[in-house]
Amino acid sequence: MDGKAIDFMEVMKNIGQLFQVNELAAFKENQIKDGARLALKYDDGEVSVDIIYNEHTHRLVLGCQVFTLPKDCPKLAELYPIFLASNVYWAGTQGQDITIGVLPDEGQVVLCKNYPLPFFNLMCLKEELEGFAQCCRTWRQALEAIVNSD
Repeated sequence: MDGKAIDFMEVMKNIGQLFQVNELAAFKENQIKDGARLALKYDDGEVSVDIIYNEHTHRLVLGCQVFTLPKDCPKLAELYPIFLASNVYWAGTQGQDITIGVLPDEGQVVLCKNYPLPFFNLMCLKEELEGFAQCCRTWRQALEAIVNSD
């Protein structure tokens, strides 16, 4: 399917088939609107990967809120340089082109990766989702360890 123009309906159907969830494969086109979203839970809900579609830009975004930093965390000063260094050529995401960001007001650490749909390779979808979820798990565990260490 490489190089073939696809839309979010096709992505939804493929996700449904990959994870054997019939309801996803049964979505009707008129149910998908701009900003359509689907969440896949990993680790008993500890990691939730959002799959977001924007029909105007024809991009598919994988996103995950990995961790919420405590407002009174004394280690914030050492964490921010880690986030910055990890984004340099995606060094902190095992070369997966995943962006790491922090929403400063909420203290939420988020990971995102996006794809242009017309060139998205559906054959790699499950591998991409699982790789993204594993990266999110790794970051969640690392941040918990740093924040909870003495």
